[in-house]
This record gives sequence, structure tokens and C-alpha cells, in this order.
Amino acid sequence: MNKGVKINYSQFSMEYHGMGTRSWSSLLILKAFILQNMNLADASQVAYYPIIAIEEPESHLHPNAQKKLYSQINNIVGQKIVATHSSYIAGSAKLNEIRSICKSATGTTVGKFNETVLDDEDIRKIYRQVINTRGELFFSKLVILFEGETEEQALPITIERYFGKSSIELGVDFIGVGGSGNYLPFIRFFEAFNIPYLIFSDNEPDAHSKVEKQIQKSILKDIGKVIFLNDENDFEKELCNNGYIDEVKKAYYSLELSKCRNDQHKTAKKAELDLIQDEDYYSIIVNLKTQFAPLIAYELSESAKDLPEKMIELFDKVKAILNPESND
Repeated sequence: MNKGVKINYSQFSMEYHGMGTRSWSSLLILKAFILQNMNLADASQVAYYPIIAIEEPESHLHPNAQKKLYSQINNIVGQKIVATHSSYIAGSAKLNEIRSICKSATGTTVGKFNETVLDDEDIRKIYRQVINTRGELFFSKLVILFEGETEEQALPITIERYFGKSSIELGVDFIGVGGSGNYLPFIRFFEAFNIPYLIFSDNEPDAHSKVEKQIQKSILKDIGKVIFLNDENDFEKELCNNGYIDEVKKAYYSLELSKCRNDQHKTAKKAELDLIQDEDYYSIIVNLKTQFAPLIAYELSESAKDLPEKMIELFDKVKAILNPESND
């Protein structure tokens, strides 16, 4: 539009502005044009209901401008159909306004969210826990959900060892839900918009029961999407009790020795660490998850041993969903 129209704001020509501002300006002119047409139609008592298709209006705009742009598009008269790859625009829309279009081997599917089957509290949780802070999930190829901090740092590193590619290259997102009872809002969101997901879950009795109940409340009710650790284990106990105590010890040594001020201090600290029994490590590291997580992730990645069996089970399922070899 601005190729054929010279636009000036406060005596400053739009031709000197960047592509984002010019594109935004064109949209506002369109909005004014449609509003004028509506006023003329009302005055002439003529029916007027425009349908406007807008492709990727976020181009060249920074995140806050994209959020503002959504509200301006939303206020244009008529029906608006917006194709976007912006997590900010998608995250600003209401759930019932969004359609996801997904291509698969069997065809194209359209996903939408049915708010009528949920109560207000369920919908509030989806907005608060999923959309308000994680708008990028609309565009995920696959999401892996889990409970704890250690998994959050360990899984993205170990998946790269398994595939030889980073999680970003694979299009896999990792999301910590903050507790075994917090999966359901994510499950409902992913199933509505046809986004593949897996759950990597602790397996204490209480956690197992909570996860199963949430799966039963979902649409698909597919317990096969959950990879439970071995009985009674959280992630740290899984490592300590299933052949990875050496990696745990190396990670803990690295953490403690990094705090030492000099070589003499390191020698004394190492002698102290050598006295710790293998069976005591779990009770130590379980209270150091934030500091310990990146170190154990590195040790698992560098270890000559295979990855833990439950990680391999998880990544095998990822491979079956993404089939990355055929997408090189």
C-alpha cells in the first residue's frame, strides 16, 4: 500500500522508517479505510461486513509491538483471519479464536480448543501455566514434560548425545511443570491443538497415581505417552540406584571442588569427599538440584556408559514421533 501512497506523520515521511513501522502504518491505514467504509454503509443503510486476511503481520516488529498489533487487528471491523508464526500474537489471542493447522503423513488437521467442556478454573490454569509464559508451544514439533529441575537441564544435553543434534534442531521443547499434579493443563492444550507430547515422570507411588489420574481426564487417555522411572524412584534416585553412582560422584566432586580457594583447600576437600559412602549420595544431591543438575547432565553426556534405560526409552519414543533421519 505504501508503494503507491506517500504517508507523512508530523511532517516526517514514512519512507524514512523501517520495514516494520511501514508495515504497521499500512495496517492502520487499512483499519481507518474499513472504518470509513462502514460509516458510509451505515449512512446509506447498506449491509457491510468485511473479511480481512492478514499474513504474518509481525514481520520486522519487536515483541511488544507485536502484542500491541494484535489488539489493533482485533479492533478492526469484521472477521479477521491472521496467519502468524508469532508466539506473542498467538499468546495474546483467546483460546477459542485460535486454529492450529498441522500437516502430517495422512493429511492436514485443524486443531481448536473447546472451552465449553471445561470449567472456569480449568481454563484459568491453561492461560496461567501454559499460554501466558510459553506462547512458543503453539509451534512445537514435540514437547517433553517432566517434574523436576534436574531433568530440565539434563534432558536437553543428553538428547543431543542420543541424536547427534540439539533439541533446537530437532524442534523439541522441554517443559518443567513444577509438580506431578500439574500436567493436565498442558495435556489439554496439546491435545486440542494436535501438538505431540510425552511425559517423563517420577515413579513414587503418589506421583504415579497423580499422573495416571490426569491422563484419564484427557481426551486421548493414552498412558503410553508417559515414561515412568523405575519403581519408587525420582530422577536422582534413578541414577544412584541404577548404575550411575560414579557419574553422580564425579558431578558432586566437581561441584564441591569448584568452591575451594586453593590447591591445599582442594586436597583437604577431596579427602573429605572420599569418606562419603555410595548409599549416602542420594540424600546429599536431592537437596542440591539447581547446582547439581548441569554437572550431572555433563557427566551423563561424557560417560562411556549408555544413557540410563529410561532416557533411552524416552528418546526412542521421540525418534518414533519425529523420525529425524528422514528429515535431514
